[in-house]
Amino acid sequence: MNATSDILRGELERLFELDDMLRLSTELLGFEPDSVGSTTGKGAFARALVDHCAGEDALEALADAILISKGKGAGAGIAKALDAADGTELTPGSMVAGFRVTKRLGAGAVGVVYLADRKDDGENGEAAGPRRFALKVIKRQLSRDRTAVRRYLTAMRAMKSLSVTGMAEVAQVGMLDDGRPWVATEFVEGQTLAARVGRIGAMHFNEARGIVASVLVALRDLHAKGLVHADIKSDNVFMVRPEGKDGVRGDATGVLVDGAVDRLIARGSGLLAVSGTAKALDPELARGGAPTPASDLYAVGVLLYELLAGRPPFVGDNAIEVVAAHLSEEPSAPSTHAPKGWVLEALDAVVLQSLEKNPTDRFKDAADFLAAIETVARASRVPQKKGSLDEKAFDAAKEKLLGAPGDEDLAVNLERIAEPAGAWDKAAAVLGEAADSADDGEVKKALWFRVARIEENEREDAEAAEAAYLKVLEVDEDDEIAFIGIEEIKRQRNDMAGLVEVLLEKAEREEDVGSRADVLREIASIYDDKLDDAESAFVAYVQALSDEPRDERTQREVARLAASNADKWNEAISILSESAQEPDEDTDTVGLYVLMGRLYGEHLARPDFAIQCYGQALAVDPSSDAAYAGTAALYKKSQSWQELVTLLSGRADKEQNPAKARDIRAEAGEVVYKKMGDSKASGDLFMQILEEDPAHPLAADLLEEVYTEQKNWKDLAKLLDTRSHHEKGDA
Repeated sequence: MNATSDILRGELERLFELDDMLRLSTELLGFEPDSVGSTTGKGAFARALVDHCAGEDALEALADAILISKGKGAGAGIAKALDAADGTELTPGSMVAGFRVTKRLGAGAVGVVYLADRKDDGENGEAAGPRRFALKVIKRQLSRDRTAVRRYLTAMRAMKSLSVTGMAEVAQVGMLDDGRPWVATEFVEGQTLAARVGRIGAMHFNEARGIVASVLVALRDLHAKGLVHADIKSDNVFMVRPEGKDGVRGDATGVLVDGAVDRLIARGSGLLAVSGTAKALDPELARGGAPTPASDLYAVGVLLYELLAGRPPFVGDNAIEVVAAHLSEEPSAPSTHAPKGWVLEALDAVVLQSLEKNPTDRFKDAADFLAAIETVARASRVPQKKGSLDEKAFDAAKEKLLGAPGDEDLAVNLERIAEPAGAWDKAAAVLGEAADSADDGEVKKALWFRVARIEENEREDAEAAEAAYLKVLEVDEDDEIAFIGIEEIKRQRNDMAGLVEVLLEKAEREEDVGSRADVLREIASIYDDKLDDAESAFVAYVQALSDEPRDERTQREVARLAASNADKWNEAISILSESAQEPDEDTDTVGLYVLMGRLYGEHLARPDFAIQCYGQALAVDPSSDAAYAGTAALYKKSQSWQELVTLLSGRADKEQNPAKARDIRAEAGEVVYKKMGDSKASGDLFMQILEEDPAHPLAADLLEEVYTEQKNWKDLAKLLDTRSHHEKGDA
């Protein structure tokens, strides 16, 4: 029985008497009780009704019926059941067709994404290290249309057979036992463009060009095979900097993920049948049309606009307003919203052509769009002409800027005068001088950012660009954009020691525990793979576990580096213990104590300390399954059966779900009977369970064994007769 069924069965028993359940079945669900199953007891009918609803695909209807009958009193429990109806979460360690789940990355409207790894063969058939994948499991409500699911999986298999540059490689597709489809793609290291724009804002064309070009190359190949992506947006494009053989990272490119989801969404006329994202919705899609190559290219136009302007072409208070704007309004030029001087007229024209309402007025295909972008890029690359600088105009522009450093138009004018001659060194020097003379902090920052952009993109002087970013930090020590700029420079220069210093500062600033753990894992990886510093790598991985103690991949890295060294394990526990004893509101205290309990038990042979850690976890969360499981495993290993029974009995007493409490008591009874040899005490416990739920399978099976052992044929016959009636669904 799945989580949804367990919760609903418990809520039925908690909120209803038998007569109320019978009326709910008849009046709200339309199921005659006699056709549902046993009506002799509350527990038995709750089980039968849930099983019947599961068979009729009516579990959500049952949840609605409970809410209608009991209102707010059922709110929290039913909300939990409906959440579970989307499908059971994959827990760390779960295996899906050879992929081992390590953590949950996030969820969206279509599905839940997990980080997973798989051991693949290396060269010459030798075992290689595990590769990382993004495993996306589609939500249950999008999995019910089997025709749509088959179309989606067919499209993903087609993408798997292709080698499309600029798209995350599809490794494997399949379906879970409960019917939900899943897709495993290569895990892309990097940040989404949505995250990049959200944190920093507009992007200069010199940086955006390579990213959008990568997306267009991917679409060119995809469209040539008769496929469309159908959900291009900044959330589905990752910004990456490929690492060369020398370890130096190149220019930013884009990697496209999550294609073909339109096949999971029914289409027809009207807004509710539309597939896609409101901010990037082609007018034809907004009218209910099918995704086409033209709608993909329109979405790329929206993407380019968002990168250049720091916002999409149309915004509104809700999705309907945005869709209406795509249908009826003309977008303003991206230069209207971009930093002054960043978007030239020719680039405005390319973006606006890509957003024409009529597809025939846009670029004819991805190659045509790409050619237009490259034409603008070539035109912007003006070679230096020594001696061609208009010195008089430049000096006049310099004098004006130094007199009014806060006037952005004057800074733009200075750059325009310097550009034809490629006199970027002089422009950067004047902008820096103006920044030093400015009194306002924001003005200083804006000018130093201009210097950094010139040094990085025009002069390609990474050291000078880093110095400019450091000037920004002198003004504002918390400026996120400057930190990111320095981080990117360290990556491009393959300065691993410097990158670690930057990332350590980043980890200190990061408030989100998941993001901080990601940074610490990257630090550990650099120490281990690039700097040959296993000791520092070990500490960084353990610090990551302090933030995410349930992350299996990090646990394995710690185990690899600690091996059988008891001092290492004690060091790890010391770091974890410090986090557990000084928690903040985001600390996973239960996870920390459970992890420490496991480390004590598995690596230090200290079950006494392990029991204490599990006890601390239960003190924080009395319902922690992991803490109970860890404690139970230790009691079983040491054959401490009475302690195990006491543990299970206490857990059953605290369990609010009556059905789950019976399951736990049945487990305790099994220990009493099979391990402690007390058939009388266990038999009494099984009978108590069966009085509440005559169809309880484990209690009935074990009581049958007890009666057989006792040669109590009379009660055995009665038990078998009762079981027969319930299995047939008799009253």
